[in-house]
Formats: sequence, structure tokens, C-alpha cells
Amino acid sequence: MTDVEMRFFDEYKKLDALCKDMYAFEKGVTDYLNNMEENFQQGTHTVRGWDRDYRAIKRLRHIRNLIGHQTGSSGCTESDFNDLQRIHLRFLQHEDPLLLLEKAEYEAEKADNKAENTMKYAKSEAVYMPMHPIWQNALKAVA
Repeated sequence: MTDVEMRFFDEYKKLDALCKDMYAFEKGVTDYLNNMEENFQQGTHTVRGWDRDYRAIKRLRHIRNLIGHQTGSSGCTESDFNDLQRIHLRFLQHEDPLLLLEKAEYEAEKADNKAENTMKYAKSEAVYMPMHPIWQNALKAVA
């Protein structure tokens, strides 16, 4: 195993453990990717770069599998290691795709609830607003 492959493998183990801890995924990165696949349509419409991130994480997992299971060269480069570090850092900063999707869904729900509450408040104000004396007199005259 080359130096870059060893560093990559160690970094990948950290990312895998983080996925297990953050999301309670049994299989770490594999379960993370499966979850991304399950939410792919919504993710691509909601989270900028969702498909790019999905392909990158999947490619990095493939490299890890080559390092872990093959006896020959994995083709892992310093650039691959740097990509893995960037992805890992985004997870640590809570900027990973699944969390961004969850944040977007929360914000959309919060906005919907606020709009709904504003409408309810406006309706309730209209119902309970005291009638101006002129209109009270006009209604009495009609009745």
C-alpha cells in the first residue's frame, strides 16, 4: 500500500465513522449513499450540487474498496485524498448533502407554518375586529 493509499484509507475510516455517528447508519458511507439515492429527486431540486456530491462520494467509496480488497494498485492519487478531505470537512461543518436537505426542508416547513399562522391570525382578526359604530347603525337599520 502506498503512502497516499494509507492516508486515504485512514481518512475514509474517519468519514465512515462520522456517518455512523451522525446518522446512526450501520454501514456508514454506504448507508449515506443509499439515503442520498432514496432522496435523489428531492435532493437535486433542493440542494445545490447534490448529484456532483453523490458521484464524488460514490467514487471515493470505490477507491476505498479498491484499496481494501485488491492486491494491485488502486490508482489513488493525492487529488483523490484531497477530495476526501474536503468532503470530510464538509461533514464536520454540517454542510453535507443530507443535512443541507434536512435544513432546507425544515426552513420550508417553518415558512409554511409562518404563512399559515399569518393567515389564521388575519382571519381571526377579521372575525373579532369590533365593528365601527357607523356600520353597527347601518346593520340595525337593515334588520
